[in-house]
Amino acid sequence: SNIKNRMGLSRDEVNEIIQIIDEIDRNNIPNQLKDAREIKRKSLENGPNFLFDKKNYGISEEERSLKIAYKRIRDSIYNPFIECNDDEKIKFVSKMRTKYFILPEYFEEIISIVQEMEQSNIPIYLRHARDIKKWMSDNNTTKAPRTKGKNLSEEEANLGRALYNTRTSLLEPYMLLGDEEKKKYLKKKGLTSNQMDEIVEIIEQINENNPYFSAQQKKMPRYLYNIREIKKWMLDHDTKIPPRGKGKAEDKQEIRLYIALNNIKQQLVGKFLRCKDESERNEFFTQIASGKTNMSREQFFEILYLVREIDENNPIRRLKGTDLGRVSYSADAIECDNADKIIGALTKDKSEVRNNN
Repeated sequence: SNIKNRMGLSRDEVNEIIQIIDEIDRNNIPNQLKDAREIKRKSLENGPNFLFDKKNYGISEEERSLKIAYKRIRDSIYNPFIECNDDEKIKFVSKMRTKYFILPEYFEEIISIVQEMEQSNIPIYLRHARDIKKWMSDNNTTKAPRTKGKNLSEEEANLGRALYNTRTSLLEPYMLLGDEEKKKYLKKKGLTSNQMDEIVEIIEQINENNPYFSAQQKKMPRYLYNIREIKKWMLDHDTKIPPRGKGKAEDKQEIRLYIALNNIKQQLVGKFLRCKDESERNEFFTQIASGKTNMSREQFFEILYLVREIDENNPIRRLKGTDLGRVSYSADAIECDNADKIIGALTKDKSEVRNNN
């Protein structure tokens, strides 16, 4: 009755108008959906590579036009939508209907098409990492693909070179960067943070499953094993300079330890130092005690102590940002002192180090 009084229309008449408008909207396919459907059709014919190729050489005028349309849809609809939380997504869909006359089912189809295209755009480093993982699974082996040797297939050689390039050209520079620098690096490489995490996880699994690694490594957290290996390597080489990377390292072992040390600083110690208060530190210790890390508080402080010692004794230290040693040691001096007692052999007696490792 209120509707009748305000608009001069009955409820049935209003519902009829709404049905007519809905029918008009359904017959009026929005340009964004038309473009999305054309993009899907073209990608099924020739593959989706034309959408992501930074250069326009060798693509037709139609493909160039669809590439521009795809970027517009992705930037104005898809990317903003996937960044929304659940409540924001409902508002976003409503906004699309109001602003562009895109019905919810049309909007869903657009998102589905763009998502399909995005998933088909697998960066070369991630594709290689997945191919290597699949090759090892198919061949029922924990050995990484080789680049040379007897009975070497072309596939294994190609994957071996891809693995080497991933480690040296992608991971090694990445592990040296701070958080902001990493974001720029990933953008330059055309990778998302999730894609990079997947690559790192695959390569680390390859390293951990390598049958040539000591069985002792499997009995303790990876970070702890690696920092002890790094300390042992420095003692064996009678040097205060930690392992160096490509271009300066003497062998592959030094490069591997160099990457491991940077992983420890970036992925473990760095997270601890970014904790703002006791509550966040307790949450940090809860997280590392579970899952793949599986590390006790005492083991973490042993790692922290060794990182501090390596950094403070490094005569050519080039640390950027926070001084890992001073900050971490002053923040938890007592626990680091306990770690000092636990690992006294590592800092005083080479022979005991060899026996303990």
